[in-house]
Order: sequence, then structure tokens, then C-alpha cells
Amino acid sequence: KKKELESIKERELIKNNFLSNISHDIKVPINVIYSEIQLEKILIENKNKNKLEEYNEISKKNCLNLTKLTNNIIDMSKIDSENLEPNLERGNIVEFIEDYIDNLSTYIKSNGLEVIFDTEEEDLEINFDREMMRRILINLISNSIKYTKGNGVITINILNEEEYIMVCVL
Repeated sequence: KKKELESIKERELIKNNFLSNISHDIKVPINVIYSEIQLEKILIENKNKNKLEEYNEISKKNCLNLTKLTNNIIDMSKIDSENLEPNLERGNIVEFIEDYIDNLSTYIKSNGLEVIFDTEEEDLEINFDREMMRRILINLISNSIKYTKGNGVITINILNEEEYIMVCVL
């Protein structure tokens, strides 16, 4: 009975942490989209079609990220049933992270910060869960934005260790 109660408490804690994190994760793409909309008004007034198309594309990607995050909420039921398994796919982790950072760069800059992406290697093929990695990155970056003073720099490094890949957000 005691073990069962501890297991229930642990699952409840995981679920609560998940809800807290997912709420945080949803706010960042919404803020990016909102920033883009404000910039788009200026671009329309200045008839800058190329930049407008660029910002529309960024907004579209963030809407897709919101959809994916919403799907993560559905995973809560999987946590309860203990069926949450990573969906590992082979891919270039450097390219994945770089693309994701590019999607957030306008938002980062709108907070008065600069982002620097650095890596020892350009091509690191590994197995990873893309959705879980997005959630991890958005959490790390949004925390960096929150705790970095104005005109600061957020540095993202990828280090290739022998047994694992380390992603550092400083």
C-alpha cells in the first residue's frame, strides 16, 4: 500500500510539473506571434512586402509550435497510464537546434538580448525526440530571457562528448 501511494504521489507531482512547464512553454510562441503582429503593422505601413512575408513565416512556425505543444498536453494522459515513451528519430541535432533558435531570434531580440549559437561540429547525427527537445529548448531559452539583464547575450553551445551530446544555454 505504501509503495502504491508513493507511486501515485510521484505521478501526481510529475503531472503537476508537466502542466506548469507546458503553460510556460505555450506563452513563448504566443509572445513571439504577438511581437510579429506588431512588427507586421509597421511593415504594411512601409509597404515592405519581403519582410512581411518573412515575419508571416515566423508566425506560422510558432503557430505550428503551439499545435505541437498542445499535443504534449495530450501526453498527460500517457503519463498517468505510464505510456509516455520518447519518439526517437535519427536526425542532425545541430541543424534542429539552429533552426529552432532562428525561429525564436526575433522574440529574443525584442527582449533586448542577443543570441549566439556555437558548436564544435556542424553535423551531429543522433537519435532524439523532436517534440521533447523543442520543449526543453523553449524552457531553457525562455528562462534565459527571464534571467538575462537587458542588452545581455544568450549563448547556446553544443558539445560532442564521447557518450552523449551536451546542449548548454548560458
